[in-house]
Amino acid sequence: MHYNDDRMYIVIVVAFMITLTLRHGPSWGFGVAVLAPACVLYVALAGALASFRASRAIRAMQGPPALPGQRRRRALLPLLLPLYLLGGLAELHFLGLAQAVDAWPILRDTPLLAEAVMLTPFVAALAVVWLAEYPAHRLARQQLAERFADEGWQPPVWSRRQFLLFNFRHQFLFLAAPIALILLAHHLILARNLPAIFAAADRLAARLNTPPLSEIGRENLAAILAVAIAAVVFTLVPALLVRIWNTSPLPPGELRDTLLGTLRALRLRCRPPRIWHSGGVVANAGAMGLIAPLRYVLLSDSLLARMDRRQIQAVFAHEIGHIQQHHIFYSALFTLAVAVWVSLLAEWTASIWPTIDDLALQVAAVAVMAVVWGFGFGIISRRFERQSDVIAAWASGHDGGGDDDGQTGDPRRVTPEGAAVFASALRRVAQLNGISPTASNWRHGTIESRTTYVMALAVTGGTREPIDRQVKRIKLAVAAACLAAAAVGVWTFLHTTLDC
Repeated sequence: MHYNDDRMYIVIVVAFMITLTLRHGPSWGFGVAVLAPACVLYVALAGALASFRASRAIRAMQGPPALPGQRRRRALLPLLLPLYLLGGLAELHFLGLAQAVDAWPILRDTPLLAEAVMLTPFVAALAVVWLAEYPAHRLARQQLAERFADEGWQPPVWSRRQFLLFNFRHQFLFLAAPIALILLAHHLILARNLPAIFAAADRLAARLNTPPLSEIGRENLAAILAVAIAAVVFTLVPALLVRIWNTSPLPPGELRDTLLGTLRALRLRCRPPRIWHSGGVVANAGAMGLIAPLRYVLLSDSLLARMDRRQIQAVFAHEIGHIQQHHIFYSALFTLAVAVWVSLLAEWTASIWPTIDDLALQVAAVAVMAVVWGFGFGIISRRFERQSDVIAAWASGHDGGGDDDGQTGDPRRVTPEGAAVFASALRRVAQLNGISPTASNWRHGTIESRTTYVMALAVTGGTREPIDRQVKRIKLAVAAACLAAAAVGVWTFLHTTLDC
């Protein structure tokens, strides 16, 4: 049920892709005398764009509701800043940022240090952006306090420092930590031991009486091992993320017992629910983890304090739906499929167009990967979200997901009571966060469309079957894309390895 700016997650991921892709690419090779002022200008312009965006947001909050044409223009404005952040970072690499960093042996030879220095301008730009956007956050919280005056609740407001630290932990570190662990594991486990791994592969080839690995075959083997390392890190990293996000176990009591009962009713194994500490500002929930010992469901402090037990249980069931239906796994699988297919496409392009510039090909591959993933992941994520909505509405009308109560005649039917409970929980989340029910979200759609869907199911006597069937087709398509990519990759590996 996340309702923060999901676009920043894409920006951060693509920033890492740009840094890793362009690190060893050609550049104009300018020195520190040009790079230093270029970095300062990059950060300063990011701050100016963010200040302009924040001032427009403040005027929009203080003025009358926007007309349709104004809403379209305001929707385009936020895209300028992400495009600038990524384009400016790429330009710094073209100027010679990576070469300037690698010129220092201590930076080049220390794991992660070179990448950290190369990302410093981007992180500084992010910090300036968040600081510039703080006044808009403060005004939004003040307006939220006015709407809750009748309830006698004064919504807390972060200080500028708290706002900066929250965004740094929950947006940048949330992605940077697993990426850094993957790079570190690659350096310590793979890069240092590649000669021994290749020697072992050659010995195995000799025993099987097959040719030794070719140069391309070795590159393919290294890529396969890198993917395996990334998969292991991705599986284990939730244990670190729940600490980066400042969480703690939900204490024993009636609510914890109720939520654990929901887990048993839905026949799901995961860690006990945790409190997500936000200083009372964020009303939200989340789920993470692929395997039972490292699966977590997080409920924010504001959500626990300002929602009733049945609403909390409905939000919890929604997050459990993501885990039960393996949405996290298939999201990761889709990301892997996109990465592999774009890489294969880049290799085919290079093979049929030998004169193409390598740097241009790499930049084009990153751009295609970002566009395809962003568009496709948004569609898939919204379908997953709808399925979890229906599961939560269904569970809320069947005593947390147990057997049918005998009144509906169909244990998969969404009851009017269950739909009403979940719809009230979703509207309450929007209310506590000051979000308009018609505000669109890249990964979730609008709250209005989500509540309308579950209520329509209840009114018409609908069941979970239509959305379950739709998501099943999506899963099969993602799995097929991955299997096809794996088959092509294995064929390419064997073809290049055996010089067929």
